[in-house]
Amino acid sequence: MFILLRLVINAVALLVTAWIIPGIHLGAADPHPTRHDWTTLLIVALVFGLVNAFIRPVIILLSLPIEILTLGLFTFVINAFMLLLTSWIAQGMGWGFA
Repeated sequence: MFILLRLVINAVALLVTAWIIPGIHLGAADPHPTRHDWTTLLIVALVFGLVNAFIRPVIILLSLPIEILTLGLFTFVINAFMLLLTSWIAQGMGWGFA
């Protein structure tokens, strides 16, 4: 149950991010998502969750000196990199997330 809740939270966060930030697109440019877009959203949310679970801790550990030096502001750069990595994986597999 907890995993499904995290998946839904990630999906909503990605949907809000796609609506707010002009450079992020989910599926078609249509503001009203279709069923295909919702499926894409859930798959991309799963990929984003896996990237955050396995790759993000390693990146944060490797960048710990920069994190300390910038008082944690480098986390924004790491989060942007996680979105970029998720986009790269999704585009490589043919899903509409850019």
